[in-house]
Amino acid sequence: MAIPKNALIFLVDDDLIMLEILDRHLELHQYNNIRRFSSGEEMMEAIGQQPFMAIVDYRLSNDEGKMNGYDLFHQIRAVSPQTRVVMLSAQQDGELVIKLIKQGLRDYIIKDSHMLNELTLVLQEG
Repeated sequence: MAIPKNALIFLVDDDLIMLEILDRHLELHQYNNIRRFSSGEEMMEAIGQQPFMAIVDYRLSNDEGKMNGYDLFHQIRAVSPQTRVVMLSAQQDGELVIKLIKQGLRDYIIKDSHMLNELTLVLQEG
């Protein structure tokens, strides 16, 4: 079953161009209830809105003390376990993917030329 078109979707990436690409892709597929965040901390301040899905960059920030995608995934699961997390990453680390899936992640999408097609499949398959 496809993700409902009115579902609240959070986008989290410190790359503003990537946020724009993801936002436009979702809007192209008639998803219009989208919120953008450039950090995990910012997103967690809004987690009370109970998003249906959070699309999260694995490498959010290299700044000391800032939350990365791995940490954010665990915080989302602790506070809003019903929120589906989709992890995006340029890393093709098989061990990392297996570790995250064992911890409850359903979707891990590599940031490559197929990323938007993979995201579309996730949205269509629910």
